[in-house]
Amino acid sequence: MLFILFSLLACGQKTIYTDMYQILSPEQNWKAVEAGGADYAWYNKDLGGIIYVDSNCKRQFEDRPLRDSTISLLAGIATGTSISEYPILLDGREALMTIQKAKVDGIDVHIAAVVMSKNSCLRSEEHTSEL
Repeated sequence: MLFILFSLLACGQKTIYTDMYQILSPEQNWKAVEAGGADYAWYNKDLGGIIYVDSNCKRQFEDRPLRDSTISLLAGIATGTSISEYPILLDGREALMTIQKAKVDGIDVHIAAVVMSKNSCLRSEEHTSEL
């Protein structure tokens, strides 16, 4: 799942710059959609998947364990079974990757979430696809 997530993000990269961070957007088969409360979102019709990128910076930033941030990120979205959770290195910092099966609005999905904290920003990325 991690390989798939990063492979999808690497295809046809376009760098998006914000005041506090930069990300590479997916392009191949991914279309930008309304992000709701997130910073950015993309949808892939073929996979039935969506990617959300969000951040909480400066005044909204709360320095806490990455596990706590993951729990907050997935609260209300995922009611399911954890598949794996492990630290990864992202932009020179430790990040936490969590993968789980879940049920959202009665639909079985896979969720891959990554959270990291750097420079007074908590950044999170979530990829959800139907099983």
